[in-house]
Amino acid sequence: MQSLVERLPRSWAYALAVLAARLAWLFSPLARPRLERNLKIACPELENDTAALRRLSWMNFQNHAKAYADLMQLPRARVESLQPRLKVKGLDYLEEARAVGKGVLVVSCHMGSYEVVSAIWAATLSPVSFFAEELEPRALFEWYRDTRARLGISVLTLDHGGIRKVLQALRLGTPLFPVCVYRLPDDTYVAEGAPLVYARSTGDARADQVRTTQELLRHIERFVQQHPEQWHVPHRIWADTE
Repeated sequence: MQSLVERLPRSWAYALAVLAARLAWLFSPLARPRLERNLKIACPELENDTAALRRLSWMNFQNHAKAYADLMQLPRARVESLQPRLKVKGLDYLEEARAVGKGVLVVSCHMGSYEVVSAIWAATLSPVSFFAEELEPRALFEWYRDTRARLGISVLTLDHGGIRKVLQALRLGTPLFPVCVYRLPDDTYVAEGAPLVYARSTGDARADQVRTTQELLRHIERFVQQHPEQWHVPHRIWADTE
């Protein structure tokens, strides 16, 4: 399927993706109910509005399917052709991070075509390294890694070694940059940044962790509530949900 989609015109790839999304939305036994449960928790106003929830979950499946089509087309993509499709908001925060001189750790959530945006970002703004879990089968992980590498994105494995690098960066004062990626109705992309978060030490490690996490999650929560049709999490992520 991937080898076919990467050769299709973008509009055809999207048409195929929307068809697959419709089938998944109609017949998925777990993904849609779990997504809709998560959306109701993130956006409480949906609790008693079944019609709005259905519309939102369908848009969510559709946007996520288009993101997969984008990913499948990356092996043949040219960054120069992708660049005009991206608008960046919050560049002043990135410049603030650059002024610190210690790099930046971008923190995001499962929204939008982040693979495409990362490729454009790497080519136009600054080098990008991804943290990624090692997928099975191994060939799938290597495909992801090689596709990203061709577009200037290095991949760091999400293991103890990778986590140590993050902790070391935080101890050195590297700022955290909340960013979300979302699709516009014309199928262009926005990468929107929020104010930087600094993991400052007060001598109480536990309190510092809680404070930093809460600051980050407040930004992520706002992203999700502003663009719930783009936040695709069809999994059980809260302990008291089915």
